[in-house]
Amino acid sequence: MNIGLGSCGEFHSCYESCMRADQISEEEYEELDVLHYKVENQLLRLIESLQRKQKRWRVEGHLSTGIMEPNIPLFQHSIIPIRQRRSS
Repeated sequence: MNIGLGSCGEFHSCYESCMRADQISEEEYEELDVLHYKVENQLLRLIESLQRKQKRWRVEGHLSTGIMEPNIPLFQHSIIPIRQRRSS
């Protein structure tokens, strides 16, 4: 997510440079700026949301493996073939 946010900032620099070099009109610049603002803010909200969830899962002890896992019961599979389990 942070890479995407950085790329969003690079894109802003690119269209800013294009406008200064008269490669795009002010109208095109404004359109890009509105879209950039929208995407950047959505990315920021997503990053903040994921950070809050990650913190909550760590506090609840669901991040012991280093992988974010919600509080969902896991099914355990036996490594013993079915025929052997029935004969036991």
